[in-house]
Amino acid sequence: MSDIETVKTIAIIGTADASGTIICYINIDFIPDELIVKSVCYYNDFTEARTSYIWSDLVDGALCSVADYPVTYTPQTRFTMKKNIRGDYVFRFLDANGQIKTTLQGDLVIMLEFVKYKQKGKVY
Repeated sequence: MSDIETVKTIAIIGTADASGTIICYINIDFIPDELIVKSVCYYNDFTEARTSYIWSDLVDGALCSVADYPVTYTPQTRFTMKKNIRGDYVFRFLDANGQIKTTLQGDLVIMLEFVKYKQKGKVY
């Protein structure tokens, strides 16, 4: 028997531009215990230099990294949530020094999975 009560998977989809920022509305109809970054796909035109990371107010920190060449990977990074997820969330490309990357020309897809686990001792 699974310890998972409910799951919702969403895609963050956007095109990077000079603002270095993608804003996405997210509405999860339950309070998730955990967020799992299932996959990250970033495709650019090879004009960018160096690796970036994506900061998000969803986790108030680094969510994942992207390289300066087309890449897809499945990090399975987990974040403890335990809060309402409803509203506009910022996904911002930053360089190694924490500065916004303004030379971006790529497409980004991040698959996020929100998980609520069954409470121990609860009868179903």
